[in-house]
Amino acid sequence: ISEIFFLTVASHHYGAEAAQTRMSTLSKTAKRMEKDLQAFEADRHKYANDPRYLARFDAHVARIKKTIDDTWSTIHATTGVLLDDLTQARSMQFMRYVIVWLLRLASKQNGPQEQLNLPLSSQQPDAFTALPEYFLEDIVDNFKFITQNIPHIITPQQCDEIMQICITFLRNTEYVKNPGVKSGLVTILFFGVQPFHHHARGVLGDLLMGSPFAHKHLLHGLMKFYIEAESTGLSSQFYDKFNIRYEIFQVIKAIWPNTMYRDNMRKEAAVDTDFFVQFVNMIINDATYVLDELLSSFAKIHDLQIELAGWPESDDEARKEKVDLLEDNKGKAKSYMGLTRESMATLTLFTEALSGSFTMPEIVQRLADMLDYNLDTMVGPKSSNLKVKEPEQFGWNPRQLLGDIMTVFINLSGQASFAQAIARDGRSYKPANFGKAVEIMQRATPMSPDQLAAWHT
Repeated sequence: ISEIFFLTVASHHYGAEAAQTRMSTLSKTAKRMEKDLQAFEADRHKYANDPRYLARFDAHVARIKKTIDDTWSTIHATTGVLLDDLTQARSMQFMRYVIVWLLRLASKQNGPQEQLNLPLSSQQPDAFTALPEYFLEDIVDNFKFITQNIPHIITPQQCDEIMQICITFLRNTEYVKNPGVKSGLVTILFFGVQPFHHHARGVLGDLLMGSPFAHKHLLHGLMKFYIEAESTGLSSQFYDKFNIRYEIFQVIKAIWPNTMYRDNMRKEAAVDTDFFVQFVNMIINDATYVLDELLSSFAKIHDLQIELAGWPESDDEARKEKVDLLEDNKGKAKSYMGLTRESMATLTLFTEALSGSFTMPEIVQRLADMLDYNLDTMVGPKSSNLKVKEPEQFGWNPRQLLGDIMTVFINLSGQASFAQAIARDGRSYKPANFGKAVEIMQRATPMSPDQLAAWHT
C-alpha cells in the first residue's frame, strides 16, 4: 500500500466528508436562525412609535435574513457538488478497496477470496488499532450519504462489500471506538432497505434476504448494538438510543419475512440465554417507558384542555403559562406516539414468532406486569383521562393501541407460564379489564374475528 493510498483516504476525510459534516452543521444553524428570527420579528411592534429604533431594528432583521440566505446558498451549492453521480461513483470505487483492505487487516483473513469468518479475534491486530479512526469513519459517512441520497449509483458488488463491513463491525463493536460510527453502520443498513424506484426492498434488501453471511451474523449484530445503544457515552445518549433502535427495528422488519432469521433468533435464545434476556429486557424497558410517557402526556393534555376551557380571558399571563405547558405536552405526545407505535410493533412481531422465548422465567413476569398495567390504563377508570381534543393531530388512536396490547396478549396466550404470570400480578391484574377490552374492540373492529375469538379463549 503506497503513500498515495493514505493520502487519498486523507483527501476524502478533509474534502468530501468534511463538506458533508459542514453542510449538516450549517443546516442546523440556518434552521435555528430562522426560528430566532421569527421570535425576534414578533417584537417589532414595540418599536413602532420610535422611528430611530425601528430603523435599527429593521436593519438588524435585514442582516439576519441575508446571513440566512447566504447560509442556505452555501448548503445548496455544497449539496449540488456532493450529489454529482460521477464524482461519487469514483469515490465509491476507491472506498471499495479501503473496505477490503480494512477487513483484511481486522480479520487477518485473505478476503474477498476467502469467506470472512466472524466473530473477529478478541485481540485486535496492531496494524488495525494503529490506523486513524477516520479510515472507518469516512467509509461510514460516505455510504450513509450515498444510500440516503443517490442509492442508484451503487453496484451489486459494492452492495456486498457494504453489507460485509456493516455486519462485521456491528458483530464486533469493540473494534469501533466512536459511537457515532457504530450507529452509522446501522444507518447505512436502514437506508439500504428503504424502497426507491423499482427496488421494493431498497438497494440492500434482496442481498440481506439471500446472503448466508447475513443470515448467520446480521441479527446478532443488530441485537448486540440494540443493547449497547443504552449507553453510548454521549450526553445525548438517552434520545440517541431511540433513534438507533428505530433504525434497527426497520432493518429487522425488512429481513423478517425470511424464516432463517427467526430460526437463528430461536437458536440464539436457547444457546446464549443471558444475551437474549438482556435484549428482550431492553425491548420491554423501551415499551414500558414510551407507553408511560405517552399516556401521561395525554392525561396532562386532557386536564389542561378542560382547565383552559374555563379560564378567564382577562388573566393573560397565567393563561399563557398554561397554554405553553399544553403545547409542551402536545409536542411530547407527538414524539412519544411514534416511539410507541414502533415499540409495540417490535413486541407484536417478536412475540408472534418467538412466544416461547418471550415467556422464559427471566422475562415473563416483567412482560406480564407491563401488559396488565397498560391494559388497566386503557380500559380502567383512568381511561377517561386519555380523551383529548383533535386526537388526529398527534396520530392518537387509542383503539389501535389497545389492539396492539391485546395482540401481544394473544401471541403469548398459548404459553402456560404467561397465564400464570398474569395471575401473579397483584397490582394491575383485573379480570374485568379483559371483558371491557373486547367490548371496546368489538365496537371499533380493528381486530379480526379470529383475533377476537382467540381473546375469548
